Amino acid sequence: MSNYDLTDINLEGSICKGCSFRGSMVAWANLKSADFTDADFTNAILSESDLRGATLTRANFTNAYLVPVTASPRQFSECTGWDASNAILYSP
Repeated sequence: MSNYDLTDINLEGSICKGCSFRGSMVAWANLKSADFTDADFTNAILSESDLRGATLTRANFTNAYLVPVTASPRQFSECTGWDASNAILYSP
C-alpha cells in the first residue's frame, strides 16, 4: 500500500502485520484495534486518524506525521523511528 491515498480508510480490527504504508496518506482513518505489528509508516501522514487500541509493536514511524491522532503514548513504546515532536496525541 506504499504511496497511496488511503484517506478515510476503515481498518478497524484488521490484521496488518508487516504491511507497508510508506509515504501514504492515511488521514481521517479508522485504525482502532488493528494489529500493525512490524508495519512501516515511514513518511506517512496519519493526520486525524484514530489508533485507539491498535497494536504498534515494532512499527516504523520514521518521519511520519501524526498531527493530531487519537492514541495513547504507551502504544508507541516499542516503535522504531518514533519522534514525539512530529505528533500530537489525543488520549482516548
